[in-house]
Amino acid sequence: MEISKDVKIESFRNILVESQQGNKNKIKFMMKIFFCLFGLIAIVSFSQKDDLFLDGESFLLGTVSDYMGRKVFTNENDKIEQYGFYEKSLVDKICSLLVGKYDDLLIKKIETTGDRKICSKKLAEKINASYTYYKSGIIQNNEPVFYGQLQTNILTTELQKISFIVGAYSRFGSHENERYCIRLYNSMGHFSVCKKILKELKCEKIEVKIIENIPVNQLVYFEPSKKLMEYLVNYAYLRNQIEEDEKKTFKELSEKYR
Repeated sequence: MEISKDVKIESFRNILVESQQGNKNKIKFMMKIFFCLFGLIAIVSFSQKDDLFLDGESFLLGTVSDYMGRKVFTNENDKIEQYGFYEKSLVDKICSLLVGKYDDLLIKKIETTGDRKICSKKLAEKINASYTYYKSGIIQNNEPVFYGQLQTNILTTELQKISFIVGAYSRFGSHENERYCIRLYNSMGHFSVCKKILKELKCEKIEVKIIENIPVNQLVYFEPSKKLMEYLVNYAYLRNQIEEDEKKTFKELSEKYR
């Protein structure tokens, strides 16, 4: 049976349309892959081109809040730390150091505040193992709350110690001329560990200042060793970006509610 010319043309059109639709779907699919890869590459390569090598877990540990100890809830076994809306650059850096090692690493943005929460069950287990825990006596959502005190000998290598101090300084630090400072509040363990590590790294002119306020202010001033100084200078952009974003945000808020 001979197929008419019109049927042939219509069949060709259908094939062409299906081919075009298939190509469009392929293009959309490839675009999705491209943007996913681009986002991953952006995180992994974030500020690493000229950065000195850090131990990711130790750097993260230095940034963890120690206000009245590390709070751990039994119903949040994947939570590592929550960071302010102006600390995005720090969160990006942390993830760039760890995304290749922990396949369950997630950043959860809290829409109401803009804060970011780093979550990973595997990483949380490792971080939480660095603390000794005590019952707080507080019950939240029918679950007991535990307070953790950082173990003093958890960091053993020079790289781990430097990475911890760089992390602590990036989130809690300040400096004027050659004098650096890490300032914590109501710290149960991190402050003692900071002092200990600074001595072990052979920093000079270490000075401790305690301000008996509510909360208690705990400050340690120091002049870095030559090697630590290289790292602090290299990663100064993290602290600078946090301060810049914080000032910008509060300026916008003050103008908004003036």
